[in-house]
This record gives sequence, C-alpha cells and structure tokens, in this order.
Amino acid sequence: MEPALSDTEKLKIATDFLLQSPPGEFNEVFNDVRLLLDNDNILKEGVMKVIAKYNMEHFVPCKIDEKNTCLITPYSDQGNGKYIDPKSKKIFSFDHLKRQASSFSESKVCPDQGDEKWRIAFEKDYEVYTKDFYPNASTSVYSLQHNSPGMDGNVRVLVCCLEDHNFNPKNYWNGRWRSCWVANFHKDGKSGELKGVFKIIVHYYEDGNVQLLAKKEVKKPFNITDPEGTAKDIFKIISQEEHFYQTSLSDCYQNMSETTFKALRRQLPITRTKIDWEKITAYKLASEMKGGIR
Repeated sequence: MEPALSDTEKLKIATDFLLQSPPGEFNEVFNDVRLLLDNDNILKEGVMKVIAKYNMEHFVPCKIDEKNTCLITPYSDQGNGKYIDPKSKKIFSFDHLKRQASSFSESKVCPDQGDEKWRIAFEKDYEVYTKDFYPNASTSVYSLQHNSPGMDGNVRVLVCCLEDHNFNPKNYWNGRWRSCWVANFHKDGKSGELKGVFKIIVHYYEDGNVQLLAKKEVKKPFNITDPEGTAKDIFKIISQEEHFYQTSLSDCYQNMSETTFKALRRQLPITRTKIDWEKITAYKLASEMKGGIR
C-alpha cells in the first residue's frame, strides 16, 4: 500500500490541472478537480491565486463598459486584486472566478505626457491592425513606469498585448491566440528593439483528446521617428511576423497530415473501406447467440 498523499500534495496536483486547463474550459476542469479532490477546504487555500495566474497568463478579456474591453495581464496588475485599464486610466477590482470587474476609480498616478503620446499612437495603430486580422480580438497597450525597479528614466518601454479566441464546444473544439510585443528604445535614440512572443493553444476533443500548444519568440530592430511613424513601422513588422508564423504553422500541419501521419498508420484498412463498428458488434452478438443455441 502506498502512503496517502498529503493535503499539500493534493493541492499541488489540483492546481497543476487548473493551470493546464484548455481555453474556454476552465470551469469544467475546476468542477472536475473539485469533485476528485472532494475537499473544498483544501481547494480554497490556493485556488484563487491559481485562477488569477491563469487569467493573467491567458490575457483574459475584461468588460469595462458597453463599448470597451481591456485585458487582464501581468502589466495591468496593481496588486491586491486591482487592475488598470491603460486606455481609460480606470482602476478596478476583478473577480477572477466570475471574470467580472467592479469598484471602478480613476488612477491617481499622472502619466508622463511624452510617454502617453507614444502609447496612444501605438494603441491607435494596434486597434486598426487587429480589426483587419483579428476581428474578435481585445488589446491593451501599456507604457511602463520609469520609476519601476531596474528601469532607466531615459528608456521608453511600450507593451502591446492581444488576445483572440474562438470557443466552439458544440463542435468539440476551443482555441486561443495570445501575443505580446515589447518595444524598448532610448528617448534620444534612432533605433530600438522589438521583442515579441505569440502563443497558440487549441483543444479538439471529439472522439479523442488532442491539444496544440505552439509558441514563437521574435526579436527585431526598428527605426525611431515620431510616435505615429514609429507605430506604423512597428505594426508593419508585427503583421509580417505574425502572418509568416501562421502560414508556416498551417503549412507544417498540412505537410504532417500528408506525410508523417500517413507513415504512422493506414488511412484505411486493407479492404479500402472504413470499419463499421456497429455492424461488427452486431455480428459478434449474433455469433454468440448461435453458439448458445447449440
């Protein structure tokens, strides 16, 4: 007999399951984990931190009002369950379980006007870009505060986050795209560095359980002019890189379906027709009944 797991070990396993929940299925995984664990006291100890971590890692969209949505990300985290919408400058409480915002208030921190001019230029072009390529996406653009630990006051840092998803549980699949681009440049410089990371997670679970997890990191230089001109150049780079990655990924899986998967197994049995499992079951049942009559 193996020793029983401690409460700490049980909680670790439960939280690992939750953090690996496919997009659009967190509540289902949570309910299953709760049923398996059968101990709400243990679950409550660490679940809220895990849900908050999951939401921030997945850039979960948050409705600010009837027209505006922002993302819940590590860059919007103000601590103590508070988040900021960089566009409206509103700070709010966020219920990670219900995914609802409340208790809105104006930010008391006045942004640097020079930094804000750049942030607005990036935000404007980002919204144009997403409408062309990600019609259901939500975006947030942040200007990192220079008084943050380790930051140089002469360096400007802008972060562009995007989340787009398509949940289709009726057809047994869900998917999410996330991208984060960080533009880092000196205020008096003529060039900067753009770092990007985009992640795809897709779950297909009809008659099986298949997940696609893909991640790509990019690093590109860019030239600095004025806020509007620099934003246009940057989103040209972003468009090229994201389009190239999506095309490459599509070509890769198309090639795998025609070569790799065919090498692993036959698409059809020797009879060149699909197996009708219901008929086979019926034949087996009839044979057993005949054997019984004898």
